[in-house]
Amino acid sequence: FGGITENFGERTQRLREHRRLDAGHDYRARTWAAREQAFFGDDAQGRFQLVFRRFISVFARPEHPLVLFVYDLQCLDAATLNLLEDLQTELSLSYLFIAHDLSVVRHISDRIAVMYLGKLMEVGDHKEVYDFVDPDDIRADRHNRWPDDVDGFREAMAVHYGACSELAARTLRLVLDALDLPPAAVDTHQGDRTTSSMRLNHYTVGDPVPANERGSLAGLGDVALGHHTDSGVLTLLIQDDVGGLQAHSDEHGWIDVEPRPGTIVVNLADCMQVWTNDRYRAALHRVQPMSTSTRMSIPYFSNPSYDCVVEPVADVAGGPARYRPFTFRQFIAARGADNYADLGAEDTQISDFRI
Repeated sequence: FGGITENFGERTQRLREHRRLDAGHDYRARTWAAREQAFFGDDAQGRFQLVFRRFISVFARPEHPLVLFVYDLQCLDAATLNLLEDLQTELSLSYLFIAHDLSVVRHISDRIAVMYLGKLMEVGDHKEVYDFVDPDDIRADRHNRWPDDVDGFREAMAVHYGACSELAARTLRLVLDALDLPPAAVDTHQGDRTTSSMRLNHYTVGDPVPANERGSLAGLGDVALGHHTDSGVLTLLIQDDVGGLQAHSDEHGWIDVEPRPGTIVVNLADCMQVWTNDRYRAALHRVQPMSTSTRMSIPYFSNPSYDCVVEPVADVAGGPARYRPFTFRQFIAARGADNYADLGAEDTQISDFRI
């Protein structure tokens, strides 16, 4: 929504003033405006809405958020908001807004259910991270960024990723066998290494960003990593001997997960809780700030396939299903977008799918 409902002459002038267009860009801007006016005619707003509505009706899908780039609040006039609201109701759409200012979302969130991407969280974690996905999947090359000056790093991470993928599969089978699931059900409730991921965490003492580079970055929170549950099936965590990880117990509150040599921490995650209809709970955990020593940890997040339909397994539900079905793609898209927003509400949780 780049201002199609504006007067074309005013639009060109605004582009010239705010974007400091040179002569060439100014010519192109006027050419674009002329072409739009020729296409849409005098009723630019009405014709644009008609074309947009038809386009969305053909291509939009409820399970995939519609990504909208919003340049400024002037683009979101009353007519545009009415259109977005109507389409959301008619087609069960969700929107992912990419904008430069959180005020864009605050301006519309009282009318339209939105996700937001484009502004970092108001409170930052006390850590540095390096994320990557399956190094052996050539499709992941467009996502992974490997350092050029660390010999053998990618190769070592590929071996480690493969070992963790195998261990996660063995661990998951133990968990599912403990539920007395029939073999067919076990085979259809597995992780997928191509949708899983690994992270190298470095928890620093204090802010890792130099004071002269912080600028408008979010300040640090009261904990090194805020309380949360992981979104997939289960997480394998290798940690050093520093400590700081805590898990929440309904009976005892926050308890320390003390490092033990030769052990790996296993956190059950959100999809496992849904599969078991709350029989097993996702581990709520956090990390306390480092006061004297830095901390290193390596989690492997085992996730189901993106198209996996996550719902309670009838063999272990023990009663009516407590969650409506959703795809992992749908869940991770909503939760991932929420990680970049601070709208005064919790990130998307499995409780949002509770019946």
